[in-house]
Amino acid sequence: TRDRILAPPSRAAAEARKAKEEKPGQEEATKASPLAEEDEDDKGEELVVAGYEREGGSGALDFGRRKRKREAVTAVEDMEHDEHEGLDEASLREHEEVTKVKNVGAVELGRWLIETWYFSPYPKEVYPTGFTETLYVCEHTFAFFCHKQELVRWSTRRVRRRSPPGNEIYRFQGLAMFEVDGAEQTVFCQNLCYFAKLFLDHKTLYFDVDPFLFYVLCEYDDFGYHPVGYFSKEKHSDVGYNLACILTFPPYQRKGYGRFLIAFSYALSRKEGKVGAPEKPLSDLGHVSYRSYWSATLVHHIRHAAVNSCDTYTNGAANLAAAAHADNSHPNNNHP
Repeated sequence: TRDRILAPPSRAAAEARKAKEEKPGQEEATKASPLAEEDEDDKGEELVVAGYEREGGSGALDFGRRKRKREAVTAVEDMEHDEHEGLDEASLREHEEVTKVKNVGAVELGRWLIETWYFSPYPKEVYPTGFTETLYVCEHTFAFFCHKQELVRWSTRRVRRRSPPGNEIYRFQGLAMFEVDGAEQTVFCQNLCYFAKLFLDHKTLYFDVDPFLFYVLCEYDDFGYHPVGYFSKEKHSDVGYNLACILTFPPYQRKGYGRFLIAFSYALSRKEGKVGAPEKPLSDLGHVSYRSYWSATLVHHIRHAAVNSCDTYTNGAANLAAAAHADNSHPNNNHP
C-alpha cells in the first residue's frame, strides 16, 4: 500500500517570521538482510536526555549516567554563514533563476509518495525537460531513478542490505540510529543530500561530504529499516557545532522525531565531553524543532528538580535557559 502525503510548508508563517527579522532591534532568534536477533536479557545502556530517559540501545554508543559538574555554560560565538559567498552578482542572479522553480514534482520513498517543496540539483539526466513528475528513490541507498521498473531491478539485484550503510549505534523499541561517515560512504551521503534539498529551502552541501558524519534515524521491522530523518555534523568543528543540518522526512513529521534527533546530538556531545550547539542560523523548520525541544527540556527540568536542592535547581535552570537562548538566536539556516 502506497500512502500519499501532500504537505508543503506554511509559507505564510515563514514570511511572517522573516518580516519580523527584518525589523531592527529584533532578536534572532529485512528480508535480504535479516535483522539481528536481540537478546531479551540485554537492556542496553541508558540514553540520558531530558524527556528521553529510556533503557535500550545497541551498546555501541554508551550513554551512561554521570554526575554533573557544576560549571558555567560555555557560550559559542554565533557565526553567520552566507550560502552565496564567493558568487558575483551575475552568478547570483543565475543561481536564483535556476533554483526558484522546483524540478521534481513528487518523490516515491518506500511506501510514501511525497510532494516536494523545493528545487534540488539532481543531475540533468533526471529532468531533461526541466521538470520530472515523479522520482523513485531507494529507501536503503537513496539511489534515484526516473522509472519505477529501474528501482525494482536495482532493489532486487543490487541492494543486499536493507539498512543504511555505516554502524548501527542505537536501537530500542523499533528505532535504530546509524552513523555514516561521508568519507567512506560518499555516494550514499551525496544522494541523501540531494533528497534532503527537496524539503529544505537553503542547503549548500551536496558533493563535499567527506568532513561530515551523518546520523540516519530509522524505524525497523521484519522487512528492514525505513529512514525517517537524519542530522549531520562536522567531524572536527573549531567552534563547537554539534549539528549542521537536520531534517525529519515529511511523512514522519509531528511525531517527535525532530526532538529525538536534537536530543541525540546533545547526547553525542556529552559522550565526547564537549559543549555543543547547532550551526547558525537555523532553518524555519529547524527553528521550530529547537524551540520545541528546549521548551520540553526546560519544563522537564523544572518539574523534576529536587525541592530541597534550591541552588542546584536555580543554577541548572539558568544554564538550560542560556543554552536554549543560544541555540534559538537565529531563525534561518543556510547550511545542510
